[in-house]
Amino acid sequence: MSKKIQKRTFRKRSEVYKPQTLGCPYCGGKAILRPTEYLFEDHIYDRSASHYYVCNNYPRCNTYISCQHGNFAPNGTLADSWLRMRRIVAHRYIDLIASNRIMGHKSIYYLIAGKLGLAEHQAHIRFSNEKNIEDIIAILRQILDNNKIGYSVDVMETPEYMELKAKGVLWEVLKNEAAKPKIKEEAECKSRGLQEAC
Repeated sequence: MSKKIQKRTFRKRSEVYKPQTLGCPYCGGKAILRPTEYLFEDHIYDRSASHYYVCNNYPRCNTYISCQHGNFAPNGTLADSWLRMRRIVAHRYIDLIASNRIMGHKSIYYLIAGKLGLAEHQAHIRFSNEKNIEDIIAILRQILDNNKIGYSVDVMETPEYMELKAKGVLWEVLKNEAAKPKIKEEAECKSRGLQEAC
């Protein structure tokens, strides 16, 4: 009986998420369904996202969003290159919080929702916009600061982040970069003859 229910639910879900046309919030154009190769023909891309909704004024309007795996539901709201990068940065902070076992992902989104007055599902990064993404990032940084987790904004927001992560040295670099301001402050104290106060 349960198998029949699951099968029926899957068919209904597929029917609901048929390809659709989304309005582009940046240029007023229409975002239509495109295969991943349309965006990343000459690059390595994530095969789990087989389709994207892409603005019909692309590449002049560099706006798109991936589809959920297994159907044509947009995986969030449309974003331009700046917002996509800020969303990536927010996810990096979330990963740092979760990896240090401060909070789980669900708890993080619940906290964001409460602070910004959003419904819980709207607090997910993929639904963020230009108005609230910086507030979300500020909340995530505050969580790290309150728990005394060292990090460097320069490292967290650098294009080399993924390369450092792939090499397995990301957390070490973050720790070292976070210690630099303290080392500099101690050096200044010593130079003024205030070593005891340091």
